[in-house]
Amino acid sequence: MLIHCITTCEARTEPFAILRQTEVPYGYPNAGLHRELSVPHDGGRCPECGRLSVTIHEYVPKVVNSGTYNGTPIYDSFLHRRFTCVNCSRTFMERLNWLHPYQQMTESGKNALLYAAADGTFQAVGEDFGRSGQNVKAHVRRNYEETVNANQQAQPTPAFLGIDEISLAKGKAVTVPPVQRVA
Repeated sequence: MLIHCITTCEARTEPFAILRQTEVPYGYPNAGLHRELSVPHDGGRCPECGRLSVTIHEYVPKVVNSGTYNGTPIYDSFLHRRFTCVNCSRTFMERLNWLHPYQQMTESGKNALLYAAADGTFQAVGEDFGRSGQNVKAHVRRNYEETVNANQQAQPTPAFLGIDEISLAKGKAVTVPPVQRVA
């Protein structure tokens, strides 16, 4: 069965063909929707010299998590192509707009993992998504730090500095009044 579709990924329309699709029900090992994709591209641009290359060096099988379907993960498997530049002889992986380099999870897959982590333990969510509990914890921590850093504003310098007591010797303390900062 050959199904052609266009999906919207990361605010960009990316066409690909779904060659085969199977669903493993929840409760079984490797539960989820498993899709085999064919990613049509004409070639890739060399990151070194910028020249378009169509010479394929190798095919690398890749499986990425692309979100959830009825509470179970969606796994997309495809052959990621490595090209050889004819100009500078460098090998490089093709760029996919819906997948960041060196990642095994799309943004929608990451959001689904974070959403699932709100209701379960890291270990249980990791088992559902085919990851370790430590990996899920790292994703949650990284998301929290990004959220805190985005919401954090620059703290203004205080106008007053106040110190209540200073201990000069054992049992003897001196009270110091607040000092106003001169601008």
